[in-house]
Amino acid sequence: MRYVRSIFLCLVGLVCSVVSKAESISLVATTGYKDVEAYKEAVEFVADSIQSVGITVKLIELPRKRNAAEVNNGTFDALPIRGLEDAQEFPNVITSSIPVAFTNFRMMWLKDKTVNGSEIHKYSGAIVLNNATLQARFKKVGLKVTEVNVGYAELLKLLNSKRVDYVIMPEEIIESLKAASPKLAEGVQVSESIFVRTPLYFTMHKKHKDLMVKIEEGLRKSLKGDLSKYPFIRHSLNVKLEKE
Repeated sequence: MRYVRSIFLCLVGLVCSVVSKAESISLVATTGYKDVEAYKEAVEFVADSIQSVGITVKLIELPRKRNAAEVNNGTFDALPIRGLEDAQEFPNVITSSIPVAFTNFRMMWLKDKTVNGSEIHKYSGAIVLNNATLQARFKKVGLKVTEVNVGYAELLKLLNSKRVDYVIMPEEIIESLKAASPKLAEGVQVSESIFVRTPLYFTMHKKHKDLMVKIEEGLRKSLKGDLSKYPFIRHSLNVKLEKE
């Protein structure tokens, strides 16, 4: 009888363990994500959407250099938003069937320095590390730009210190940095033309593929809901549920 009871308890524990794992995921954000309001909103939007369908989210902060690789190798489960080109570099991840948002990358330079877009090859530029979308665009136009292992706030400081002639960032990041540091941002000029526009997808390790339908249900519901708590990104969210 004691033997049967032990087996029963083991089976119950195993079932509970499987259910627990199925109902929770770790969501990886770049270290310091709360310092950039637009990025913080994006992370919270995805986390809130997932939790709205009963899946617990554990937020993990990792350096930019490691976050995608750690999801690809299965150490952690998901990334809130990622360009399709980025996801394609990692064979063990899958993406949502629709983008969470669309973003426009724009160039930014100091107002006291004229940067001629038609002669951009003459200038030195920088972007944050690990952005395959931008790298693909650079390759297409034959442009060489330095990747730096810093956050977007530090990238803006790099520009202000005149160590580079221009930087390229998502426009939502630009606007939130300007709002957070008006004095730091008042000396910069943002290009009117879009450098590249890209869709951003929720990305997850394929071992959790059975959860994707449920997670997408939450994302779709949130995209059609009240977005007032996400002022910096709501205009970029895929409210029309477009495929690309």
